[in-house]
Amino acid sequence: MWRYTWLILLPGCLDWSSLYGQKCGNGIVEPSEECDDGNASDEDACISTCQWARCGDSHVRANVEECDDGNGNEDDGCSNQCLSCRSGSQNFLFAESGYCFSRYDKKVDWSSAEMRCDADRSYLSTYVNSHEALAVETALLGSATTPTWIGMHDAAESGSYAWVSGEPTQWTEWASGEPGARLGGCVAQIYNGKSIVWSAFKCGDAYGFVCEKAAPLVWEGNHHAYSAFFARLNWADARAACERNAGHLVTVENAAEQALVAGLAPGDFWIGASDENQDGAFEWVTGEASDVSFFAPGEPDHLDGAQCFVVGVDDGWHDRPCADRNAYVCEFE
Repeated sequence: MWRYTWLILLPGCLDWSSLYGQKCGNGIVEPSEECDDGNASDEDACISTCQWARCGDSHVRANVEECDDGNGNEDDGCSNQCLSCRSGSQNFLFAESGYCFSRYDKKVDWSSAEMRCDADRSYLSTYVNSHEALAVETALLGSATTPTWIGMHDAAESGSYAWVSGEPTQWTEWASGEPGARLGGCVAQIYNGKSIVWSAFKCGDAYGFVCEKAAPLVWEGNHHAYSAFFARLNWADARAACERNAGHLVTVENAAEQALVAGLAPGDFWIGASDENQDGAFEWVTGEASDVSFFAPGEPDHLDGAQCFVVGVDDGWHDRPCADRNAYVCEFE
């Protein structure tokens, strides 16, 4: 005897995915999904719609975004880089770059100012051109006659002043006769009665300061976020700083990620690898195994009891004493 099975379609939408076992949140990336991490969180890299988190999707990605109102309006307190720009005594959002500049009025020495910026996931302000500088100066400094620290100093005590970020110094606003013969000085902005100019002061002097913040870079290769920090810390303190922000010192899985990381900070900066536990066998801070390395020729050379690793100016890895002080890069998964 033949038996017939009738499929009755009722009004409404048929969830075809349920018929084939497809469902966002099951931990399997299926057609029409960009990702599926098996949870319903809208605060991580893969949101509850199984799409990758993006600035502008109206969901705040924890530890990566400060805000996300989804409207792209720069005038409502949330930038197009998802920065809230609320730190310090007064703030200015430079719309052309999406960077946030914050003025702090508490008077501290240059190093303390640098560390305060670092604690706010920012760095003492640097200016890539006179247009940016004028915008920040007009918004935050006006005709203030009290010096305000910025991110330029003579770290090598050679008489050569440079930005903490390693960016090229393409122009200057030095006051007449500055920086003179001062070695090891730090730079502050000050109004001279006509305009804002730069002068070199003793780094131990106490002034207010301006911090600059950029949003973390989200890499399409793995949808992790990366931030460079320019306060000079030893390796252990750099590791702790990343962990306080719910990240970790950056790890590298392949050549593409190495190229990305190497471009984040000119000069030496810490990465999340060391051979503290076994001499000559480096380990990542995350405990991940690695079958790739990008050591510069002759490295690691194990000089001076070196145990921790930096990316150097040659973009290769070098072992350095963990007590050295360098910039660092954090990664947020």
